[in-house]
Amino acid sequence: MSRKRTLSILLGILVVLASALFVAKSMHQNSAEDYKEKPPQEYLQIVGMRFLNNRDRLGGAQTIFSLYSIAQHKVVENYALGNVALYPVACMDFAHKKIYYSGSDNNLYDNLYVYDIVSKQSKQLTHDKMLFNDLFMVGDTLIGNVAPEGKTCVQAAIFHPEQGKVNYYNAHDDDTWFHSLSYNPITGTLLALTCSDQEMRSDRVATQTHICPKQIILMNPDFSDSKMIYKTEAFEIGETRQLDAHRILMITNKQMGSGGPRQLQILNLDNDTVDKLNIEGLIEPQSAYPDRKGEHLYVLGRSSASPLSLFDYDIQKHKLTDLLAGYQFPSGYKILVNFAYTSLP
Repeated sequence: MSRKRTLSILLGILVVLASALFVAKSMHQNSAEDYKEKPPQEYLQIVGMRFLNNRDRLGGAQTIFSLYSIAQHKVVENYALGNVALYPVACMDFAHKKIYYSGSDNNLYDNLYVYDIVSKQSKQLTHDKMLFNDLFMVGDTLIGNVAPEGKTCVQAAIFHPEQGKVNYYNAHDDDTWFHSLSYNPITGTLLALTCSDQEMRSDRVATQTHICPKQIILMNPDFSDSKMIYKTEAFEIGETRQLDAHRILMITNKQMGSGGPRQLQILNLDNDTVDKLNIEGLIEPQSAYPDRKGEHLYVLGRSSASPLSLFDYDIQKHKLTDLLAGYQFPSGYKILVNFAYTSLP
């Protein structure tokens, strides 16, 4: 055998061995034992109000939508959404790069609008006389808490933006108020806080109890399988959120019109007991959302150091952090109205 042929055979063997080692290494890198699931992307969707004259609403106002990245610990996007609503709500459709929001062109009533992030254009989707309270996405479905023209009470509704149509929880019911509506990605259910308008306006509530009896309801995102899980008139409830399948977070007060600060309480569904949640440094909560792991609680409220801000409460470490400390909102930004927690797969 010639030297040239021998060198060629040895080189071939080396190439095969190197290839085998590369394949083995690649297989090890992608093996199940080394695979780590990517954490979901978590955001806080913040809705605020900007006065165009930097002073008051008389010079016009805009709804400002801000996206706060929990992973990056900062506001990563800001959008001006046009004329502000009587009560501004907004939510981002991440898949289609759109923001749905309530808006008004007459300061008398609201309608549903959509802002296209790519084209930077807004479009009115409904032509009604509405009042909004909540707005959020469940997958590709837009769900809100809204009162249509001719109705007194806001109630759960599913929007079909392309058709400009709305399906209500009960289109014939104008007695049931939906004070709070939210979705929990872990349980896959909607949580609603309701009361009777007639009962709320009764003499007994107005002159004796000063507490409106409230019901907490669980149901599927299509409003099916609705069931009441709790009812009380021991205290006023303004908002409810699911911590998990067994616990409900509530923002409460002693009674209607109470001068005292609102409180956080946890309802244990297994035995219907209620426990106060005291957070050091937080004076009063306005709204709150738990994260999907139950490790953090995001709270809109006031603390001993801030009249109104958005906070992260680490449940395990019992630590309260002002997420917006030092952040400069757009010029004329005056009011932080509400927010929502979102976890993307």
